[in-house]
Amino acid sequence: MNRLVTYSKQGVFIPTRGRVRDIGPGVSHKSQAMHLYLKGFTPTEIARMTNHDPHNVDRYLRDFEQVYDMVRDGASLNKICFLSR
Repeated sequence: MNRLVTYSKQGVFIPTRGRVRDIGPGVSHKSQAMHLYLKGFTPTEIARMTNHDPHNVDRYLRDFEQVYDMVRDGASLNKICFLSR
């Protein structure tokens, strides 16, 4: 088994180029931020825990809440994609 996969399953963050640059098939900073946010962590705590820029974390959370609100209100997938770019 790939060591990256093994470490990922153990919750260990390996700072590969794809993860640091938020490119490729790896877990993105956005999904890490969302998981931590849903667990009750503040944006400042999330930025510190993920070693990520607080302004970007705020943007991720704002985008997430916008999409969440549209889903909750019953917007179509096409409309959500269009409005959230």
